[in-house]
Amino acid sequence: MVVLGLRARSDVRLRGYFADVVWIIAPLAPVSNIVLRHSDALIADRFLALPLFGVTALVARIACALVDRKVVRTSLVVAGVSALAVVAALESHVSAARFHDGRALFEHELSIDPNRVVATNALIDELLSQHEYDLAAALSLRAASRAHSRTDLATETGFVLSFVRARTAGLPQSEQESLLALRAALDGLVDSHTFRLDSAELRYERALSEEERSVRIRRVVEFRLPRALVHARTLDTAGALEELEAIRRDEGRTDRLVELESLLLARSGRFDEALATIGSFVRSEGSTELLRSTYDRIDEARLVASRQVSDPAVAVLRDANVQSILANPEAARRLLAPLMNAYPDDPLVLCALAQAEMTDGRFAASESLLERANQVAPDDPRIASMRERLASERDADEAAHRRIPTDP
Repeated sequence: MVVLGLRARSDVRLRGYFADVVWIIAPLAPVSNIVLRHSDALIADRFLALPLFGVTALVARIACALVDRKVVRTSLVVAGVSALAVVAALESHVSAARFHDGRALFEHELSIDPNRVVATNALIDELLSQHEYDLAAALSLRAASRAHSRTDLATETGFVLSFVRARTAGLPQSEQESLLALRAALDGLVDSHTFRLDSAELRYERALSEEERSVRIRRVVEFRLPRALVHARTLDTAGALEELEAIRRDEGRTDRLVELESLLLARSGRFDEALATIGSFVRSEGSTELLRSTYDRIDEARLVASRQVSDPAVAVLRDANVQSILANPEAARRLLAPLMNAYPDDPLVLCALAQAEMTDGRFAASESLLERANQVAPDDPRIASMRERLASERDADEAAHRRIPTDP
């Protein structure tokens, strides 16, 4: 390019060619250091978009020059350019799917280079954001296995932590044994230099240096948020609130953190404090749809909890309903367990447990309980209403988990 630029200073005819070459080379300058570093990193397709403008302009300029100088017949040039245009159009059609969304892009990059750590981490984050927890967990395990074969231990433990993130968010709350195994792994990372995970899917243990351990513990997305969440999901409200307080102190607040904190406060009966937590954030940062729905949920739970009843069994049903409203189905199940033993065919108890299972995403279990309740009380309108809600919840869950199409 330097030689062409020097020649173009004295030869006007070369200046157009020089401009086209600059379009090709200059946009690649930010990633050209991979050559000097002898890196095997992949240059993603998106980095080639601007250079292709230069390639197109250069081809068109050369074609015009060949025709002007009568080097080749015009018909041959037209045919060649037309063929290139058709090939480019077909490639653009195929490539468009890769740019449809982040997930499609990173899946494409991994199809070219499955060992690319940056693309793998990005795809895991995309899957988690789309609630594809099983896919995120499976991808994390495969990536950890590849890193292990390369003896890249730091990357390996990072992907094992990604697996923990996916399982922490994706497991139903009824899977307490698995959630407690994840909790033990995350807590152990704080208390020792050994990261150990002993679950049905993965048994893993590795010693960490002081630097690795401190870096992992500081990583909010990778470690601290899952730790707060798994404490909440294993009914350790105090431990979850303590972790959220540490995150808030070091990282500040987000609506997601405020949602979790306010729900935890409400689950322990501190409704006014929970609503005040949301109100304080809204006054300083503004409202969001997430916080509006959380506020309404807590307000509804407070109203239900305030109902005075004299029958102890009805009081248990009320308290279980409160926990289901607050997205705490395991607590609701534990409250209802004695009633299920004492009144296994009571439609109110069956409906309350069905509500807890529905909240936990266990739609088949919820449907089975509603079917039992319907056999006992076939004309009860509450059962019909719950079945309609179950169908709606199941459809919404399937829509949320359905793969976003990559075809434009």
